[in-house]
Amino acid sequence: MSEVICDQNFVASVIDGKQDVRAWFDWKPLDGRMAFIDSPNIIVPASMFMALHNSMTKIVGEAAAGGVISYRAYMDLGIENVAYLQKKGFDNPETLVPLAVSLFSQMGWFKIEKIDCNPQTKETTVRLSQCIESETFGPAKKAVCNCTTGLLTGIVAGAFGIKARGKETACLSKGDAYCEFVITESAS
Repeated sequence: MSEVICDQNFVASVIDGKQDVRAWFDWKPLDGRMAFIDSPNIIVPASMFMALHNSMTKIVGEAAAGGVISYRAYMDLGIENVAYLQKKGFDNPETLVPLAVSLFSQMGWFKIEKIDCNPQTKETTVRLSQCIESETFGPAKKAVCNCTTGLLTGIVAGAFGIKARGKETACLSKGDAYCEFVITESAS
């Protein structure tokens, strides 16, 4: 079984005795290939969030693109990520949630300020002092981090084996001091 140790700020993880997420990268730039956790990967600019959002908005409208599609697609990504970690031998939700979240942090999605994971209520709060969606979208009148909300919801759902619902309760784009997400077990 692998050992995972995250520091207090979840800025680095020790995985199988190796430091941080780079232990799971296989990068062959001259061959045009990069793999992360045994899956092919690509590097894209952060502006892809905006480009994808704008394209989906043209096709299905703002409400569907911004809320439903982005949230659900990234929720599935979070669930799949946790399923892979479970196959690697991680089974405790109190380990899985911070590990999965820290992996995405180390890939540049966001900077974690804190994670509060309550195994009894299966409620998790994640506070980010930086988020790629807020940076990309800029100032807004509403919370804009739908992909991140979905991703974190999927991680919690997968780790606890529950149907979960996530909500962004604070957003840097709205002028809040951080982005904060509360993920709870869904009533239905």
